[in-house]
Amino acid sequence: MPNLVLKKSSKSRQGFTAGTEIVTKQFDLGDPTMFKKYSQCSVTYQLKGNGISPIKVTYKIDNESIWQNFQNEPNNEYGIYGHLKKTNNKAKTAQFKFQPRSRGRKLTLRFYYNNQNGTIDVSNVANDFKLIDVSYTFRSLKRD
Repeated sequence: MPNLVLKKSSKSRQGFTAGTEIVTKQFDLGDPTMFKKYSQCSVTYQLKGNGISPIKVTYKIDNESIWQNFQNEPNNEYGIYGHLKKTNNKAKTAQFKFQPRSRGRKLTLRFYYNNQNGTIDVSNVANDFKLIDVSYTFRSLKRD
């Protein structure tokens, strides 16, 4: 399982407010000619506080025009309905499953502030968010 390790620095901490987003570059996971079936994304991060945060994680495969939501998994310990949970400033890993038939060559992730339905407690919004690591589970299907 290839890992995307992000550079760790004091600048990797960021407060999230309305309009904030982090978009990764397109990752080909070692072979841009290989067609892949994506199954899971693991995000290791730190975030002050407790409860559900307004930070939502979505993805695009092969630069699609629309960001896709991960499957809803209400029993996911650190990620619920695509949102990251606050971790009391401890490093935790959220597991997200891709939608069925998520296939392509390159993958992009987006972390953004989303409180559209107004049900998330935004007090102490998402202070000191630190993205530590992202890894993917995928199966190689075919090469062009």
